[in-house]
Amino acid sequence: MGKLRILGLFIVFYLWFGTTHAQYYDTFQRYGFSSVKEAADSLYVRLLDKEYRGVQVFTINYPSFIRETRKVDTVVPEQMIRGQYITYWSRCDRSFKKARKAVKKAGYSAKKCQQDTVLYYKNTGAEVTRAELYIQQKKGKGYLKFQLWRIEEKWYLTGKVEWVEVKPIKS
Repeated sequence: MGKLRILGLFIVFYLWFGTTHAQYYDTFQRYGFSSVKEAADSLYVRLLDKEYRGVQVFTINYPSFIRETRKVDTVVPEQMIRGQYITYWSRCDRSFKKARKAVKKAGYSAKKCQQDTVLYYKNTGAEVTRAELYIQQKKGKGYLKFQLWRIEEKWYLTGKVEWVEVKPIKS
């Protein structure tokens, strides 16, 4: 009976440390965009989908994030980089969820909406580009503000995603 308890404890500890170790590494499939237009189209579809699907798949993967962080600061401990990484993709996902909620509350739907224009602005120095995706519907007009980070010929979502409702000017 004692051997069975030891075996049981061994299995529990193995599962505990195995799952903890597996959570540390990023195994989630990540997709980058080939252009800003492709990013705008993908976010437009995700924004007006009936079911919520997060945008974490459009963020950069952990090894590439470490590489990019080490280019700027080589002294930061890996635990700090891990925290920055989790903050990075969760900020993107949470802000997109908030923007999606605002769009749905305003009454926009995929059948009635029309994608209007995409404007993008390059930041000086950094490989980050700000973009605005304009969407119009009979009721109103608004735009989705987001930022893209260019790494190794791919664009990845970064920063906050915001929905801005455009109010018509009354004279």
